Parts: sequence; structure tokens; C-alpha cells
Amino acid sequence: MQRRFFQLRTRLARHGITYHMPNQAHLPLHEPTRVAGPGTMQHSDIATRLTPALAGAVADEVAAIRASTQACLLISSEALAKPSAEQLAPLKEIFAKDQVEVYAYCRRWSDRLPSHWWQLVSSGLTTPFPEWLAATLKQGTRNRIVNESVLWQRWADLFGRDAVHILSYDALRAARVDIADDFLHTRLRWPGKYIVPPQRRDMRTMPSPLEMEVIRALSLYAASHSAAITPKMRSDTLDRLRAADFQPFRDIVGENLETLPIDDMDPVFDESRQAMKAWEDRLATTALSPNILLPRISNFRFVAPEALQQPAAQAAFGDLLVPA
Repeated sequence: MQRRFFQLRTRLARHGITYHMPNQAHLPLHEPTRVAGPGTMQHSDIATRLTPALAGAVADEVAAIRASTQACLLISSEALAKPSAEQLAPLKEIFAKDQVEVYAYCRRWSDRLPSHWWQLVSSGLTTPFPEWLAATLKQGTRNRIVNESVLWQRWADLFGRDAVHILSYDALRAARVDIADDFLHTRLRWPGKYIVPPQRRDMRTMPSPLEMEVIRALSLYAASHSAAITPKMRSDTLDRLRAADFQPFRDIVGENLETLPIDDMDPVFDESRQAMKAWEDRLATTALSPNILLPRISNFRFVAPEALQQPAAQAAFGDLLVPA
């Protein structure tokens, strides 16, 4: 989603929409054409700049945009789901003069939990999914991953309940609607047209069990050899996964795949469902079925950690690592 906003930032600016990007203080705030090199962050860094030392600069940036010809400031960052209510508090003063609308795309537990685990694995986590899931559910409805209404309430406390709009990501996927296209045209009412580009490989996209386990195995190997892993190494590993030298690894994964049912009727989910149902009035109007709270059982496939530590599995990574 952020990649699409980044690609369209110049065209959005022509319609009075500024897409907030990192290092705004070093760029002309009203200038829509911003050059970005390889690896440039394509989403807002505002979540990391709400500290006492940096929040003032954020307020100045927002004030400059408010004073320009741009009528709308678009901020998009998954990192905004992580800070506590206290850490988000500066936003209330920063946007005190503005009409703020908060849009949250939500997913079913059976999709969200594996996806969240994969995000952590793609950054180096080695914990197997069943262990991670058990530890997550143990936190109960206090955990925003299980009970998203915790996050919705944080934003309601800042800008009012009516400012919070909840959308079903699962419903969009079921109808094959592009999430960025839905937001730009249905929510933001941007009149522009564009062709949705083909998806390229993205470490954030939920992969196959084989792809997930090869990245986790790479992290296990690196940890045991005091080696460092870069994002490029993870991407290169996925690219090489079908090569002949990875056949032993593929065989091990295939022979040791296990299945874990994720049952949305677990008592923890039921408590969270009740908490989230109180927000159904904030589910954004859509022609799509709002199915985020419907019970569903899905099967998640994983590999036991001892299988990934077999010499034949670990041997696939020897030439990929650099000393830490």
C-alpha cells in the first residue's frame, strides 16, 4: 500500500494530497517531486519521531503543509500500530487544528496471526509458529494482535470514535479488490486512474511454508555461526530455493511438514470477538461482506525446529553468510 502511494505521490500532489515521507524536514514540503534512490523508505517515519526531542519538528512539518496549497496530508505506516497511547499522545496536539480520519484495515485471526509471525521471521525471529502462537494467546485480549479494538481505542481517545473507520481486508481480498485502489478511490475519493502493477517479491507478503521455513532456517544457521544476515541475503535465499543445491532442504521440509489448526472459536478469540463487535458501527460502509468476525478454522503448516537443524538442511546456507 505504501509503495503504491509512493509511486503516485506526484499525481496525488496535483490534487492537493501530500504523501508524508521520511526526512520531510530536509525537503520542500510543497514540492511533489522527490527523488528516491534504491532502498528508500516509502512510508511515513512519524511513528518514530513522537519523542519529546523530535515531536516539535513533526509539528512544524505539519504546520508548513497546512499553510501550503495542499488540502490533505496522507500518512501511512504499519509502525503507527505499535506505539502505546502515551507515545501517540503528541499527535493530538500536532493535529489539533485538523479534521483527522483514521482508517484501519483488519484481518481474520486465522490469516493475521500467521502473517504477523512471518513479519517477525522475515526480520530474524527463529521461534516456531506453535510456540509463538501459544505465547501470543497467553497475553489474552490485552494483546493488540489478538484484540485489535485495543488499537482502535487508542485512536478514538486521540481524535474521537467517529474519526475511526474499520475496513475488512479479507473482504477486499475475497472480491479481488486492490487495497490501495480501494483506499485511494473509495475512501480518499482521488479521481486519478492508474494501472495496478504486477506484484514483485516482497518479504512482507505471506509466502509458502517452504519459503517461510527456509528463512527461519537461515536465521538459525546464522545464529549458530555468529554471522550477520542482510535483507538481500534473505531475498537471495528465496531466489535460490528452487536450485539443485537446495534439494536436500526441500526434501527435509516436505518430509517434516506438520499441520496446526487455528480455531477462531478458542476462548481467547471469543473474548476478543466480543470486544471488537462493540466497534461494528465503525465498520466503513462497503458493498463487500464485513467478515472479519466470522468464525473460521484454518490449517497452518510448519516444520519442527529440530528438522531445520539437521546438517543436510543447514548445509544449504554456508556460502550465503558474512562474518558478524
